[in-house]
Amino acid sequence: MQAEDTLSGLLDRAREAARRLTVAEGRARAAWRELDRRRARLAAARRTIETRLEVAQRTLRAEAVRDAVVEVCPVRARRLSAPPPVRGTPPKPVPGILGIPVPARPSFAETALRAVPGARSGAVPVPVVFTGDRNARPPARIRIGGSAPESGTAGRVVAAQASWVAPVERYRLSAGFGGAGKRWEHRHTGQDFAVGIGTPVRSVGAGRVWSVSCGGPFGLEIVVQHPGGYYTQYAHLASAAVARGDRVHPGRLIGLAGTTGNSTGPHLHFEVRLTPYLGSGVDPAHWLRERGVRV
Repeated sequence: MQAEDTLSGLLDRAREAARRLTVAEGRARAAWRELDRRRARLAAARRTIETRLEVAQRTLRAEAVRDAVVEVCPVRARRLSAPPPVRGTPPKPVPGILGIPVPARPSFAETALRAVPGARSGAVPVPVVFTGDRNARPPARIRIGGSAPESGTAGRVVAAQASWVAPVERYRLSAGFGGAGKRWEHRHTGQDFAVGIGTPVRSVGAGRVWSVSCGGPFGLEIVVQHPGGYYTQYAHLASAAVARGDRVHPGRLIGLAGTTGNSTGPHLHFEVRLTPYLGSGVDPAHWLRERGVRV
């Protein structure tokens, strides 16, 4: 009888211990769940802080660039170091469209010499095209409405397609041509390329710098005259690498993107015009696609 009482007491204590263990395990699981929730809230708060910090840094950089350009705008546009001059005899111009001379396509050696040194600092080298035909000559005429020459070998077709490039290499298309909005007086007159401050901006084709100016809604802007009666404009720049009258070739670094003028954030405002002046623009994206440039 005494043994049974002892066994019953042991069983009761075992059951009580099991109950307490179950309660403790439940509390531990609840504590772990609360810890996970706190970790999730902490991670979300960290992401929010990092995002706000990144936005603040971009804003400060944009304001610093804007202030720097505003200081030099009344006097002259700030210039970057120009590419080193090409040694030797420059290529002779060939007859162009509407009587405007078109520079002959540079040789491989000239192309290498014209590449802007220091890729990490935002240099954009001139694109080099291998046609597979060492004896192929540059095309004499390029059709206005397309990217292929009027006649010639396959090598000439490749050369013609390389006569035009996008104004920036990495970008996101934002406001398009003809769009309506409160930021514009009537309609958007160009194509916006969303890029970071300091992104290299390059000439889309061969031509001559018509103007480099600063002040007004476009901020620091460059206008380039191209054969065939077209002009391209590059606006809201942080700095310019060319001056009025400079010759440029496809892919030539002409400046760095910024957010000067009437701008809500870093981007390149790009226009294609029939005259050097505002109000004569055509759809830039369509114009580039007609010349074999994917945008």
